[in-house]
Amino acid sequence: MVLQKIKTLFLYIFNLILWLIAKIVPKDENIWIFGAWFAEKYADNSKYLFEYMSKNHPEVRVVWFTRNSEIVNDLKSKNLEVYRIYSIKSIILGLRARYGIVVQSNLVDLIPFMNNSKTKIIKLWHGTPLKKIGYDDKFTEKYRKHS
Repeated sequence: MVLQKIKTLFLYIFNLILWLIAKIVPKDENIWIFGAWFAEKYADNSKYLFEYMSKNHPEVRVVWFTRNSEIVNDLKSKNLEVYRIYSIKSIILGLRARYGIVVQSNLVDLIPFMNNSKTKIIKLWHGTPLKKIGYDDKFTEKYRKHS
């Protein structure tokens, strides 16, 4: 338990330092970092956009970040660029990337230091808000009653 608290504190301080550095490192418009589901899954809208960009936009360097070794092996076998979170490559790319594309949140799908004013985070979600928004619509509510 104490060891886990020390690790959490270390990661917090490490990310704070990298967050400060990320604000001064020049960003590359053609580096896009993708992640999904707490960096544990290769799924949902970020997966499909990642694959589309990999296939159709060679001018953009698309990279997947994950904590999962199986995902690393799978994507590498498909000649896709992928790195484990907190590897040296992921830190360097995270500092330089202009865009971070996520499903849930940049704090859990990518490396937290990427949540800075210089990196643009695009949240693709996975439909939950859209499902709930429909219930707020008065027309939809009226239609459901009459159908």
